[in-house]
Amino acid sequence: MRDLIARLEAATGPDRTLDRDIWLGLHGATLVEQKPGYFRFQRASGRGRWRSVKDSIAPTYTGSLDAALTLVPKGWTAHSMMIRPGNGTGLMLWGTHEFGGERWHGKDDPKVEARHMHAPIALCIAALRARLTTETPDADG
Repeated sequence: MRDLIARLEAATGPDRTLDRDIWLGLHGATLVEQKPGYFRFQRASGRGRWRSVKDSIAPTYTGSLDAALTLVPKGWTAHSMMIRPGNGTGLMLWGTHEFGGERWHGKDDPKVEARHMHAPIALCIAALRARLTTETPDADG
């Protein structure tokens, strides 16, 4: 996952290969083999499959804020996001906790930040960092 975050940080724009690799990571699958125009992945169950690189098995995480938002783990919230056209995007995700039947975040909850020239990629980076945090918030709501 850390390698994927580094690749996202180095990306210059939306990238279907990164989208595919994020999807593979989220589904417990690994890339087994690549040939021009095709790749084969294998799930943890041992079943493998060939796909065309053009197949849209993965949402466009790196090109769509809506798709990138699906990467934010349950129990986390987008606390702030500043999109500065031409200067990139900075954002912060916070873990939340249950209080009075609602979800809240506070100074003791985990936080992650990310910056990138492309807003969806910044959100992907922050969401994957949130998934890596050792301070996992309770996710019951």
